[in-house]
Amino acid sequence: AIRVKPGLAHNELLAVIGKKLHVPDKRLELSYKSRESGELTSITNETKMKNAWTEVGNQRLTIWCKFLEVVALFDYEASAPADLGFHEGDLIHVLAQVNNNWLEGQCKGNTGIFPATFVKELNMVEIMNSGM
Repeated sequence: AIRVKPGLAHNELLAVIGKKLHVPDKRLELSYKSRESGELTSITNETKMKNAWTEVGNQRLTIWCKFLEVVALFDYEASAPADLGFHEGDLIHVLAQVNNNWLEGQCKGNTGIFPATFVKELNMVEIMNSGM
């Protein structure tokens, strides 16, 4: 658990969590469970962070933290200029989800899109063992 003052800004919260987990804050995505919908809501900017703080109960706000790193399960050969080619075992920093089937990411200095089925998300143990 991490204690912070209520109302902490999005970028400040990312920095605190990143420091605690020894992970660059650019590799983290935050979300919270909305009381209204019951669904996880991404916190991607200051406005969404302020919305999350309005849902504090018992002086607590539970934040989910997702690591935006994946590992390639298979080789993927780029077939178009917008594609990101990679090899099995490569670590890829996810930049965005294009749709349910495609992600955009960076690997070895290159940026492009790739099929989501070719990768798997890393868990905390794998991230710590990889030295990221």
